[in-house]
Amino acid sequence: MPRPAPPAAVQRIADLTWTGAEPRTIELPGLGYYRMVSRPGDGDEVLVTGASWKPAWQAVTRETAIVAGIAALGFTWAPLRVAVPLLGVAMFVPLAHAGLSAARAPFPTARPWRSRVTRRLLTAALHMLQPVARLRGRLKEGLTPWRSRGARSLAPVWPMTTRLWSGQWAAPDARLQAIEGALRSVGACVLRGGPHDRWDLEVRGGFLGAARILMAVEEHGGGCQLVRIRAWPVIPLRGPLLSAGLAATAIAALHDHAWGVAAVLGIAAILPVLKGLEEIVVAMASVLSALRRLRDAEERPRG
Repeated sequence: MPRPAPPAAVQRIADLTWTGAEPRTIELPGLGYYRMVSRPGDGDEVLVTGASWKPAWQAVTRETAIVAGIAALGFTWAPLRVAVPLLGVAMFVPLAHAGLSAARAPFPTARPWRSRVTRRLLTAALHMLQPVARLRGRLKEGLTPWRSRGARSLAPVWPMTTRLWSGQWAAPDARLQAIEGALRSVGACVLRGGPHDRWDLEVRGGFLGAARILMAVEEHGGGCQLVRIRAWPVIPLRGPLLSAGLAATAIAALHDHAWGVAAVLGIAAILPVLKGLEEIVVAMASVLSALRRLRDAEERPRG
């Protein structure tokens, strides 16, 4: 199957950001890896060529660990042994990928067959270690699925409405941009709503909790404006579904008198609820902190 050509935007980015003589590999989210190579005689022009596809194997490693944990519980409770074949498939995929990559790697300078075999084995081992090393780096730098971004303080977990008075006129879109900028300044992850959404901004507290903002501007003459802001917590469906599935499995284990498995699954069912609550608090606290900054800026005397 032919590899799709890189998008024109990628070509333009490469033209602007790299003019070296040596090949360079860049990773494009969702597109894999590409190599940037100078064309002989074309000056600074860069050719972006497709390199080997490398999925996010660190995610496969994480999921394999989860399946391995479920399979381990299967030794205590038989219904969970269904995860054993899944564990085999999860382990086979990266092994097959490493083997194929090592088999396709060229070694023109390795003459004896023993040298080629040794290098291919080393290449396969490095392919297996790469996702583990990458996952370790992400965990070390705090890039974890359970991280929360935003202000850390107490905040309500129910809808709230507040007002912001301004004596200087600004367009509604400029007001919204100011709120978005204030949210980003406190470390929040902010998403813009679409033209058909019933909200203007979404503050992502994490994977399991968020807050949404709706803004309205009232004109009071003389350039004065009253900005009304409503914020409310949002619980993505994936959190309750995960907790419900784990709770149902824990109840089934409890019915079969698998006390240890039921305890582990019961605790696992509570964790998404607690994490979602924490992320909602972080998102709402980010909203309050950003609005406090905007209010202080409006009350500050203008020079």
